[in-house]
Amino acid sequence: MKYFKQILVIILVIILFNIPTEYESFLLFIAGVSIVLWGLKQIYFIDDIYKNGIKRRGKIIAFETDVDGHKLPIIEYQTREGEICSGIPLFYTTTDLSIFAPTTKLLDTKVIIQYDLFNPNKFVLYNDDEESYIGIFIIITIGLVFVIVSYYVK
Repeated sequence: MKYFKQILVIILVIILFNIPTEYESFLLFIAGVSIVLWGLKQIYFIDDIYKNGIKRRGKIIAFETDVDGHKLPIIEYQTREGEICSGIPLFYTTTDLSIFAPTTKLLDTKVIIQYDLFNPNKFVLYNDDEESYIGIFIIITIGLVFVIVSYYVK
């Protein structure tokens, strides 16, 4: 299940290049709308977690490398109820520089997180909101480009 999204995208791209021409615009439109809706859902979640979430201190206990080599922080924190949680922030924007950046200096660094009141395992970095929005807006823009291109593909 870890690579489900990547496999789904690969299958959709293969289907897109192997379908008859009359369906290409429809699939581009559906892909664009899906990307835009996903982006809007992420914006809603981040807004909701900043308004209704619980702010706590945590620390970076390790780094996990994703498929592309980007390093994602694994953060451990304690909920208000005393439960210890750890994981990767739900939405975390990385750059290509994170592939080469040394992470040993960042271990045990204190960070502020904000977690979902109803699901403590869903959290975001508190100071990361502007970067998260930039990443989401880029994704929404890509979705809108798909929708616009679908109109011109005949």
